[in-house]
Amino acid sequence: MKTALAAVLLGAILLPAAFAEDYCPASVSARQKIESTPAGWVAGQSDLLSQLSGVTFYSGRPSEKASLVYDKWTEKNGTGSAVWTFSSSSNSERIWLECSYANTSVTLAKELSKNISECRVTYDLKVKVSGLPQVKEIQCK
Repeated sequence: MKTALAAVLLGAILLPAAFAEDYCPASVSARQKIESTPAGWVAGQSDLLSQLSGVTFYSGRPSEKASLVYDKWTEKNGTGSAVWTFSSSSNSERIWLECSYANTSVTLAKELSKNISECRVTYDLKVKVSGLPQVKEIQCK
């Protein structure tokens, strides 16, 4: 079956200005490999970039699987907005952001600055990427 290779190249497509803080790249180019090609088939690679399809916040590294649920959700005119609030009283809690991409199991993750106390992710509820609402904007402060 497919397994993601460790090498991930950042895509050349840039996100809107809202992503200028370098939260999630709009797309990535990922190489995947089929472990065992079925008889009579030829494995290949697509040149298409994988578009950002999801955002997850974690308490600690994503490998620890401690994903955080948003604190507030609002919807208006086909747009959804999720807000995560992070406790500044707990310096030991390190918040990580993980970016997921369409048509691949490859993710990108990074630790957020200790100064960040809130992140808002805005979604276009009318547009789907891998079955999920399209991420329009990520703002953290």
